[in-house]
Order: sequence, then C-alpha cells, then structure tokens
Amino acid sequence: MDRNLRNLAVGNEQGTRHYDLSRTVRIASTTIRIVASFKRDDSRIRTGIASKYGMRRTSRTGHLLHATTKTIVAAAVQRREAIVLEDIQGIRALYRKGNRQGRKYRGRMNGWSFSEAQRQLEYKARWIGLPVIRLSRR
Repeated sequence: MDRNLRNLAVGNEQGTRHYDLSRTVRIASTTIRIVASFKRDDSRIRTGIASKYGMRRTSRTGHLLHATTKTIVAAAVQRREAIVLEDIQGIRALYRKGNRQGRKYRGRMNGWSFSEAQRQLEYKARWIGLPVIRLSRR
C-alpha cells in the first residue's frame, strides 16, 4: 500500500486500485481558511473556536479514512492477501523551514494525517486476522 496526500494506492501483480482522498485536503484547506478569518482579539475565545473547527476537521477526515481503510481491508480479506505498509516515519523532517518549500506547501504536507491511515489499517487487519508487514525505507 502506498500512502499519498491525495490518495491511497493498493495493489499487487494483477492490478492497482487508487482510493481518492482529495476531499480530506479540501476539508483541511477550508478549515485553515475559516480559522484564519477570525477577527477576534481575545486569544481565549479564538483558541476555543479554533479548537472546535480542528476537532470538526479531525472527525470529518477520520470518517473518510475509516471508510477507505474498511474497503481496503475487506478487499484484502476477500482476496486472502496480507497488508504491506511502507515505513514513512521521518516524513515530517522533509517539510521544514529552510528546505526551499513555500509556507502553504509545508503547512499542507505537515497537516497530512499519514499515520492515521496506517493506524486504522493495522488495527482493522489485526482484528480480522490479516498479517501486517512493515517494510523499511531502504
């Protein structure tokens, strides 16, 4: 399985299937735009409202990831396949200030919930009894 910002790709020798997650990017950008539009000077109120929108973003993107990972695990069970995940733990270090990327791009890449898809896939696969294999980056 390959995890990207806008999709999850699952495949084997016979074929590849792409699951569209571009809606999560749209939800994240909308949330960022809404929080940036706050005009209130009181930081306590601003923090509370921003927290509300952050939780809303998390639950909406979590639901999309849940539906996608459920479909992936169901297909793997049907085809009797193991789930193989790549190890992308150091990905946040690639998108820091000074790496010649813009502010918006760095924000989008660091706001990406790549580990949530992995977490959901792992627990659903283990729940059903599918083997989960993690590959190193090298």
